[in-house]
Amino acid sequence: AASDVYKRQILIHQNLDKHICKSTIIVILYKLRGKFMTAGSILRGIAILLALQWVSVLFLQALHIAFPPALLGMILLAVLLLAGVIREESVEDACTILIEKMGMLFLPAGISMLLYLDIIKAESIAIFITIIVSSLIILITTTAFVELVSKHSKGGKH
Repeated sequence: AASDVYKRQILIHQNLDKHICKSTIIVILYKLRGKFMTAGSILRGIAILLALQWVSVLFLQALHIAFPPALLGMILLAVLLLAGVIREESVEDACTILIEKMGMLFLPAGISMLLYLDIIKAESIAIFITIIVSSLIILITTTAFVELVSKHSKGGKH
């Protein structure tokens, strides 16, 4: 049974590789705001995103902080874009492609979940409770924050 699962994984990855190659060839033909994307603009954007990811990993490792490097990379990107250090046009093409292909990027993770369906079924009650409790915490926290901000923006009046 384990070898069948392994064979299915290999087949899925081979099919994904074929799709990725086709998508890479087609990606050069995409048009964005009346201009065609170039290989150089795509590569430059990917290089910037990877550099930010690399810097965030090094930073977190140096300080021994348990924080997702991808999230820190996105925060760094937002700060650098707002500060004008990185121009929006520099990463626009790469980000457009990543957003368009986002569903495909989640496909391997979704398929991998099927391999552990028995574990997910066994822990379904704990998973369900975690989802409900965390959603309520987020809802309450967001409501409290909006209330706090609206009180301060109205000069302390509610």
